[in-house]
Amino acid sequence: MFTAYLDASGDIHSADALAIAGFVAAEEVWVDWEREWIARLNRDNLTCFHRNELSHWPSSKRERLLEDLSTIILNHSPFRVGVAVINEDLTGGTTPQQQKEWHINGYSYAGRAASVEINEWRKSWGGKYPTMIFEDGDTGKGRLIDLFRRDKLPAPIFKPKRDRTHRKSGIVEKGIVPLQAADLYAYDIFSRARDIAKGKPLSRNFASGINPIIERLTGRCGIATVGHVQFMADGMQQRDALILQPSVKINTKDFIR
Repeated sequence: MFTAYLDASGDIHSADALAIAGFVAAEEVWVDWEREWIARLNRDNLTCFHRNELSHWPSSKRERLLEDLSTIILNHSPFRVGVAVINEDLTGGTTPQQQKEWHINGYSYAGRAASVEINEWRKSWGGKYPTMIFEDGDTGKGRLIDLFRRDKLPAPIFKPKRDRTHRKSGIVEKGIVPLQAADLYAYDIFSRARDIAKGKPLSRNFASGINPIIERLTGRCGIATVGHVQFMADGMQQRDALILQPSVKINTKDFIR
């Protein structure tokens, strides 16, 4: 059995963009992965990795840690995926009523797109549908659950990436270490999407240079353009039609490259 661990960076309200990214690996692989990951964090006196918390580190120290952690990912995962969404593109291309009816927001759109990529990968070699585990606490997960239910897929699972104590019961829920790896990649993709949202030019290859080590893994990442949102809207509006007639043409080079 394979498990996919996915995390979000950015959000659907206060940020310009949102990205969901992560990795797939066999259950037995995660054990060695976790041991190596924790050992590397301990060298820098860390108990948990969160990319946002490294912003004030000296650049050389930060880059050494990121390079080492990315290499651990490369050595243990056969597949990676990342999807970014510009929030304004999604909300501008659909009405609030459509978003509610279709169970769409930036988080659910990116999460469902990532799961489609993972499913296509597993179908390429005939494997079973992987368990999908997302980091808990991100706004929008209700609509992602609705999308999975609509598409008759096993429900996504939500877990914390660091230990947390439940207020009422006092029970400590252990953090899921592989979600920290997903955090690393999601942050890189979100940063690229945020730059685009702020008006910086879009590279011909969205993924190029985001993380050269992780790029060596099988898999793809990309950004949903305005055209993709309109294509989705056309499809949803005509979902009962015998022939789909989209109003836009999609250049696949813009997405998942």
